[in-house]
Amino acid sequence: MATHSGLTRWQDFPQNINTSEHEPNFQLLHNKAIDEIWYRRAVEHHYVDSSNFVYAVPHDVGNSSHTLVTVSHAIFKEDGTKKAPAAVVGYQFYHKALYQLFTKITSSCGDMPCKRTCESEELHCVILDDNGYVIISDNLQETGYFFGKVRSDVMHQLVEEGIYRVTTMFDYQGLCPEPIDTASPATKILSPSVHLMKLVNWAIGTIVFFAKSVFPHYLEVLPETEHLGNHFGSHEDYNAELHDHTETEEVAYGEKEFIEKFAITKTKPEPCDHQMYMYSLVHYSERNISNSGYNRSMVDCTRPYIVQKVTGSNLILVVVNNLCRENSTRVADSPDPVQVDYNMSLACYRAFYNDFPRRHYMTCINRHINESEIKLCGKATNISPSRIFQIMILTLISYAVLI
Repeated sequence: MATHSGLTRWQDFPQNINTSEHEPNFQLLHNKAIDEIWYRRAVEHHYVDSSNFVYAVPHDVGNSSHTLVTVSHAIFKEDGTKKAPAAVVGYQFYHKALYQLFTKITSSCGDMPCKRTCESEELHCVILDDNGYVIISDNLQETGYFFGKVRSDVMHQLVEEGIYRVTTMFDYQGLCPEPIDTASPATKILSPSVHLMKLVNWAIGTIVFFAKSVFPHYLEVLPETEHLGNHFGSHEDYNAELHDHTETEEVAYGEKEFIEKFAITKTKPEPCDHQMYMYSLVHYSERNISNSGYNRSMVDCTRPYIVQKVTGSNLILVVVNNLCRENSTRVADSPDPVQVDYNMSLACYRAFYNDFPRRHYMTCINRHINESEIKLCGKATNISPSRIFQIMILTLISYAVLI
């Protein structure tokens, strides 16, 4: 239970907790009270139907064994025609318990024999919340996903029939990560030590080359048969070892390919605008629910689904005919934020980004009155070669000239 004062009461049931999952305590994760999503959703839904409970699962959670379902309900204090939220009560339980209950209910028809159930391949049964997200599905991989990503055509028809309402939202304070180009055409600053190391490498390579030319027999590699005989018992052992080696050998990358594949892309957040679509369940009264899409039957593949309300909750049951192919022409708008790409050829947008040329200053400003008080000054040093390496190089050149 949570009030305006914070998380007031909570109680754990250890006998129902899976200790192997190491679930953190509720009071450590959800102690923000009125700022918690489960608190705000319960209060907002109270104005729609004061008797309902609000069910929610984490978004895009998929088939996870430790997924928790959060159920909340708001309690209001009323005084005449005025009322205000006093508290929100709720509880959490494992999603697998709700899934077992869902399977038990949808697989039985009471005293009558069932022709088709949600366990059959012909039907696809899902329970959606008031924002269009999957709470329960016969495919556990869909848990927490937006139903428009599962069956976009059915979600589009639910909007057309007035089951859901779509509201276009804009975020004018968004941030978009713009990639930063880290490549540079400039060469590295080579110090005299680098030139000296290259000179040493060249000298060693030249000595080895002349030694191999003068004494070719002493530096010759071992014959292939002798080499293989020392390391492998037989030709079959060599082939088996080579096969195992090629299976476990990792792909070798060059320095440039390794950097391009595994380097972390640097980004710089830039202000931008986002556009998204919010879905909300349309609630009908008992008087006009007969004219809604809840009482319509499944009609071949033109309407390959039926929808029913789940009493006392913010949920609806949708049963889809799997024999009908998905209609790719009907696409539901995504609730994920998308960056708005403005037409920058228009003057109003160009003025927003301040791309117009500026005029020159009328006066010369070469100092500031507070310049002497600035303490954050860099103390860089000049790039100069070491005098020791200069003397060594000059000595080597002089020695070479004398020889």
